[in-house]
Amino acid sequence: MTAPERAESENERVPRRSFLKLLLSRFAVLSGVIVILSILFKRFFYPAVSYQKSKAFKAGFPIDYHPGKVDERYKGTYGIFIVRSSPEEGNYLFALSARCTHLGCMVNYNRLGDEFVCPCHGSRFKRDGVNFSGPAQRPLELISLSLSEDGSIMVDADKVHRRKSAAEKITDKEGFFLAL
Repeated sequence: MTAPERAESENERVPRRSFLKLLLSRFAVLSGVIVILSILFKRFFYPAVSYQKSKAFKAGFPIDYHPGKVDERYKGTYGIFIVRSSPEEGNYLFALSARCTHLGCMVNYNRLGDEFVCPCHGSRFKRDGVNFSGPAQRPLELISLSLSEDGSIMVDADKVHRRKSAAEKITDKEGFFLAL
């Protein structure tokens, strides 16, 4: 091999640094493809299904609830108050979430003041769930109610209606109250 031929073959060689950069970039692309494919593989074979127990339950019969009273028996297990309005208010039944709309604390019912009170930050709600004091900006959420075939009340805590303001009445939202 002559000197000019040797010089040409040395010029065609890839420098070590360029070779390592090329190798590293190809490795990074291959790794990215493998990660994306593994995520798609997992999503295909393990679908996003919730295996949580349904929060629908039977809550007795309408006659079990007294007019103008708040029933607290499902507060501990389901986080729900069931309220029956008085005949003067329209005589209907509705369910309220026991979670404060401010930060999610469990509210308590104060029988003397006929109001719900949040122990965390002092938000207060009327018996219909409308906020009137404290940092909460929205009324308590409504929980879906219906009558089952046997005449008992079906409460579905998975179906929640988020009221935006006090102007939105309970009877405006079908499926979230029972007229008696």
